[in-house]
Amino acid sequence: MLYLYRQHINLFDKTNPPYGTQTAESLIFETIFKAINQLDLLLISLKFSMIYYALI
Repeated sequence: MLYLYRQHINLFDKTNPPYGTQTAESLIFETIFKAINQLDLLLISLKFSMIYYALI
């Protein structure tokens, strides 16, 4: 299990020669993770703004 996890990390490590080459699969995963992170930030900021306007 740890081996698979390490391979998953190496998929995004650009300095590691075997896995550092940008494959289409790693690009897709990276894009999905970035989109999820952006969505999380958007939802968090939306929650804070709703709380802020509720307090005023």
